[in-house]
Amino acid sequence: MSEEPEHHSTRSFKAAFDRLTGWSLALFEYLLAVGTIAVLILNIQTGISTLAAVIAATFISIPLLLVIHFWTEWEKRRKTGSDDT
Repeated sequence: MSEEPEHHSTRSFKAAFDRLTGWSLALFEYLLAVGTIAVLILNIQTGISTLAAVIAATFISIPLLLVIHFWTEWEKRRKTGSDDT
């Protein structure tokens, strides 16, 4: 039995899924690390509730994550010379 070649859309979907999965894992790891530290600092230093500290840490860490993510993607593309968007 011969295998059918993959269509371009299938390869594109797989590549997009791999990028999304990698990005989601990076997001989770980043939020876990930075969020935990931020929650501890906010909770100890200000005496606010843990829930308020979690919400504040989320608003602090998500913009930082986006900046770091797009910066590293830009650096990676610049180094490889790839303009694959």
